[in-house]
Amino acid sequence: MEMRAVEDIDMAEDLIIPPLPPLAFCLHDSYLSTHCSACCRPLPDSPFPPTLPPDSGDAHTLVYCSPRCCSDDSPLHSSSSEHNLLCQTPSPPTSPLGSSSICLSLRLLNHFIGNRTEAVNLTRIGGLVTNYERFAAIERNDDSGDNVLGMIKEGASRMLLAGNFGDDMAAVAEAMVCLVLTNAVEVQDNKGRNVGIGVYDTAFSWINHSCSPNACYRFTEMTAEVDRNAQLRIYPAAMIDDGGGEGDDAAGPASDMTRREGYGPRIIVRSIQDIKKDEEVTISYTDLLQPKVVRHRELLAKYQFSCCCKRCRATPATYVDQALQAIVVCSPDGQNLISDDDIYESNASQELMDVFDNAVDEYLTFNNPEMCCTKLEELLRHGHPNVRLEPRSGISQSCIRLYQFHHLCLNAYTTLASAYRVRASDFMAFPSENHNHLVEAFSMSKISAAYSLLLAAVTQHLFLHESSLIVTVANYWICAGESLAFLCRSSMWATFLKLQASISENMLLTSHNCYQAIIADVFAGKELTSELFAEKSGQFLNCIVNLVEKLWNFLTEEGSHLKEIRNHINFRGLLVAESPYKSITHLICNCYRNVPRFEANAHISQDSMDLFHLGVHCLIYGAYLSFVCFSKQPHLASDVVKFLYHEDILSGIQLKF
Repeated sequence: MEMRAVEDIDMAEDLIIPPLPPLAFCLHDSYLSTHCSACCRPLPDSPFPPTLPPDSGDAHTLVYCSPRCCSDDSPLHSSSSEHNLLCQTPSPPTSPLGSSSICLSLRLLNHFIGNRTEAVNLTRIGGLVTNYERFAAIERNDDSGDNVLGMIKEGASRMLLAGNFGDDMAAVAEAMVCLVLTNAVEVQDNKGRNVGIGVYDTAFSWINHSCSPNACYRFTEMTAEVDRNAQLRIYPAAMIDDGGGEGDDAAGPASDMTRREGYGPRIIVRSIQDIKKDEEVTISYTDLLQPKVVRHRELLAKYQFSCCCKRCRATPATYVDQALQAIVVCSPDGQNLISDDDIYESNASQELMDVFDNAVDEYLTFNNPEMCCTKLEELLRHGHPNVRLEPRSGISQSCIRLYQFHHLCLNAYTTLASAYRVRASDFMAFPSENHNHLVEAFSMSKISAAYSLLLAAVTQHLFLHESSLIVTVANYWICAGESLAFLCRSSMWATFLKLQASISENMLLTSHNCYQAIIADVFAGKELTSELFAEKSGQFLNCIVNLVEKLWNFLTEEGSHLKEIRNHINFRGLLVAESPYKSITHLICNCYRNVPRFEANAHISQDSMDLFHLGVHCLIYGAYLSFVCFSKQPHLASDVVKFLYHEDILSGIQLKF
């Protein structure tokens, strides 16, 4: 199936109105004791246990935030046999499928099948495709050793045991697990945490995947202000019934569960590009910053289809896909940049990934961030001298290195930013009189901020060539801004530079007017168009470049890898390349030029001043991108707004969040 636009739609507009509630929703095990199992809100100090039949026992496996949520959800919790399943599940759970997926399957089984006795079409239930036959064929056709079918059968067996069903329900239970694997999405709370999974009606589930989507989705709580007369702005391109032919009920079941006021997080689909009338609306089912080979492998394994979107069909491959798997081949004859699927699938590429995984294990498994940093920076600097490629075109090859846009480089920057920040915190834990440890902590913080900034800049460059990366880029810019803000407000400045006042006490005397006009447009509810987005993005990016060019040497003077590459990183080339949005490269930002040089506050380090301005620019730009993706209530943007209010940067500006 596919969904198309009812009308012309500008970027940053909601397509599913009112927000769509889930057909079924379940929390992950780790959030059962912290969030309401009905509405997904955080629990109060005294939560409410479910109301269960007398013969259910005293074990309370989930709780609610209010009597209403308890009364709404307890009957389903009991009738679906979810309570029995959770009581039978060991702690911690051992099933690879996860208790949340099996509970979700039980709830959907209760919803769709109930006490029906007639035969059930196992390939499509309630309008939702199950991929049952394709999953069943995996064991016959797949020699990779992935026992997906075994996982499905185990989940179905646990459902039968919990519900005391007969063997005649085995195939239906397996189909329901397949439906969950095919249609479920990770559900996020208002902090952006993946707290559970949900299955939504066909208005959402029929939206196809693309590796270059024109829409994204977000979650929201049900509010009294919802306009119940609002209409969907998308429609199904074809009508089908559960038998696979055409029918009138293709919009999917309008069930009692769908109309429940407080049940589960609502989902909203939002445009991230202009969409023409009757154009297909698409979202992403996978990480778009992966090479095509990896994306295809994941989509085939989980959703049983091979992507043939425009990005995947491009010949030659798109700039972004080439960059994500490009390697540098070093030889006595010089360096050659190579990027193709054969190279990516070669043993050489796999060995580089093994080196990366080994380094990350040092951090995550063995709690050794220092060794992780050493191994990752060695990989970035020198590649792997023992890795060889098959000789090609008479080139004598010595070793290979990762290109700066390679997806492993992006993952390395993310890991290094985190690991260096942990190392800084470890040094700060030593007694304050230990000057050497404070010096090390300050250096680690600078390197962490530099890697966060480098990650944001590199992914921004890819975003300028593939606008569907906007969700990821927004997050990276906000992380970079937070890292810079943490650095410039650190007490270590006073230790080393003998500062007489904090940043927030002095800088804002001169910075307020600098940001006010831009922030008013960005956050105060001004209607967003592609042209306005291009204008504001151009202002921020040019301003960020001006600041980065001043600060990069300061940030990287202690980092071994960063010190080597700092003369080879052209931030202006990265951030003002050709953009998918009109005229973005021709705009000049006057924001920073209006900021005085702080002669009146000479006791404040100029570097710290510049860092603060760079951090705020990164935060605001990231929140702006987040607004495009998530509207007026994104968790990312709201955190930024709180920070800006705390620093008095938003004083006098009325926001419409």
